[in-house]
Amino acid sequence: MKCKIFMSFILISSIFHLQAKAKIENNMEELHNKTAEIDIGLSFFNKKKANIHLRIPSQQAYGFEGKSTTPEQEEIVNRVIDQFKSDISNIILLGENCTYEVGGIEKFANASESSYQYKKGETKKMKTDYFVFESDIHITCNRDLKNEKIGLNFEKSFKGISRISIRLNATHKRNFVINNSNGNFNF
Repeated sequence: MKCKIFMSFILISSIFHLQAKAKIENNMEELHNKTAEIDIGLSFFNKKKANIHLRIPSQQAYGFEGKSTTPEQEEIVNRVIDQFKSDISNIILLGENCTYEVGGIEKFANASESSYQYKKGETKKMKTDYFVFESDIHITCNRDLKNEKIGLNFEKSFKGISRISIRLNATHKRNFVINNSNGNFNF
């Protein structure tokens, strides 16, 4: 009797273990895909200024993976950058009386991530290299931004984005994920 209980326990726990491994693998494969990464810092002395560093995978930014290889792809890249500069106040929403300065654009910055892959009973560490669109955005408002609500909306400009990973360095440091292409949070 004890042997049957023990064997059923082993069987059930191995099933749950394999399901968890499969779920981790699927999540890690999609981590850099469809995820915008944002680092936001509120100025220490002047709470009316915020600095944002934005990274979007090239697949979601331009519609193709890797660097541009044809004149048509280069035209798409330039069009996306021009649209990004003109639409920044519709992507990062801080209300009225704020100015946005877009700079430090890098069309194809190198990025990588590590993940663990489960194969044949072993867990192996895998590294994935990919390209991202990067930009620095400097925002100045006529009011104190501490505890202000920030809205993010990638739906129109970057349709492939389905998650937003945020690292916030303001009054307190926070890391969180919005599992949507738009959302909001407080400084």
